[in-house]
Amino acid sequence: MNKFIVIASMALSCSAYAISSFEKLNHCIAIPSSKIYIAYDFTADFPKRAKFSCDYQCKTINGLLKIKSISEKTITNSKDEALNLVCQGVQVKKTSWGYDFEKVLSFFIHDTDLRELKTAATHNGIDIDDQGSEYLMDKLMKTFSEVSKSYAIAGSTNTQYSPDFLEASNELSLIVSELPENTSRIDYYVELISKLNDDFSSRSYSEQLVLGLVKTYAKWRKR
Repeated sequence: MNKFIVIASMALSCSAYAISSFEKLNHCIAIPSSKIYIAYDFTADFPKRAKFSCDYQCKTINGLLKIKSISEKTITNSKDEALNLVCQGVQVKKTSWGYDFEKVLSFFIHDTDLRELKTAATHNGIDIDDQGSEYLMDKLMKTFSEVSKSYAIAGSTNTQYSPDFLEASNELSLIVSELPENTSRIDYYVELISKLNDDFSSRSYSEQLVLGLVKTYAKWRKR
């Protein structure tokens, strides 16, 4: 089955999907059938740019919001086309003939790169530490603790980068020890990532290790 049939099948499945109610305050969920391609050439060679819009429903203390947001992505291959050419929160599954729609997951309104959702959160007075963000902090703390232990082991070996791993381990441990009450250290790294424009090459290797984790697990804290 070619990619056109796969994508068409996924579109039909999404359009038939009825969004169930979600209970989490300050969370958003995509309306899969709302996706509209603004710019994308299905016949062009990879890699290629995609631009599309999706509607999201967001539950706030002020009521239910409907927000249209624009996504722009670089698609590198057919698998990427199936997995990432979707609204945020939409998941697809591998089938015997390709990929098909599976489900839609809600997400904390700040846990996104979509500018329109971030703007709506600010306009509605939703802070990055408001209700609905707790699971993100828990996941960050657990992950940093586990990675810190792994880095400590790597730091105990006699290799060129052992001191860097040990330093990164200590920094991650310090970050976790201050959370969730004191977020100044984690927020320092979030702001540093923005200032560096995601280019960590000028920083020490130990700091690159920390920045990479912060970029992955603290995205929602970007203001």
